Amino acid sequence: MSFPLLMGFSYINHPNEPQIISRHCIPRTIVMSIDKYNELTKSKDIVSFFEHFPLVGMDIDLSRDKSKKRQINIVE
Repeated sequence: MSFPLLMGFSYINHPNEPQIISRHCIPRTIVMSIDKYNELTKSKDIVSFFEHFPLVGMDIDLSRDKSKKRQINIVE
């Protein structure tokens, strides 16, 4: 998706798309609908996060090594 680059405070009407406001040709601010903002910033619970985690269903070995730990000498 490409966004229109607004120079200064000029205005270009593109419904349903965020708009970028620039200052001295450098993008500084993005303007979007409140609905889109709420969608992007809504908090997600941990269960929802893991349900949509990209590695769901992959066979990953998460077992721990239970062998005796190594000895560490601490020198003062």
